Amino acid sequence: MILTAVKVKQESVMDYINRLDHYEGEEVAKICADDEYQLYDEALAIYKKFDKPVEAIKILLHKQNDIKGAQEFADKTNQPEVYSELGRA
Repeated sequence: MILTAVKVKQESVMDYINRLDHYEGEEVAKICADDEYQLYDEALAIYKKFDKPVEAIKILLHKQNDIKGAQEFADKTNQPEVYSELGRA
């Protein structure tokens, strides 16, 4: 359902992400983060929901170019791997 929405009804994707739990989060997030669809907020939400902070900060840094948001996210998660990604950026 989410993948169909990504392709034809993008305004519904975030709602599906928030309401549904049983889907391949990483695969859907990769598709959302693809430059073809540019659903970066949706990819970020999925990575956060599925507890993938390193992937989440990569979206903030490399897709949204949001250094300040990435720094806040790193401070919130307080994980060395996340800080490493921030430091590389």
